[in-house]
Amino acid sequence: FSTTAMADRAQDEADIRDTVNQISAAYTSQDAEAMAPLLAEDIETWEGIEGRDDVSVAWANENTHYRKLEELGIRFISDDVAIYRECGESWDVAEKDNQAPDTTHFIESWILVKRIGKWWATAFFYYPIED
Repeated sequence: FSTTAMADRAQDEADIRDTVNQISAAYTSQDAEAMAPLLAEDIETWEGIEGRDDVSVAWANENTHYRKLEELGIRFISDDVAIYRECGESWDVAEKDNQAPDTTHFIESWILVKRIGKWWATAFFYYPIED
């Protein structure tokens, strides 16, 4: 890699992290309007939900909080396609009073594409793991 290519890759990695972090924040705050501009029009989820509008509305209505525990890495498939992986935990915000929430630990993968100079989430896969 040339110095320019390495700088471009570092910028792409930063932009990918920013996109995923913004999606996660919008998910936790149940804000479909903040989430939608970060999703590709043709996004598809592991649940079989397709399309930017349907995915953002479905995720905003999940009533779940989320916390990233660790980034597992970014792998570039090409200059404009990357896979972002992380592990985290989520819990239902509607737990009963004085009851500890059931926490789910998971690994998730995002496939992102770079179109018109911006990274967009185009696919999402979620795999719960046992503690």
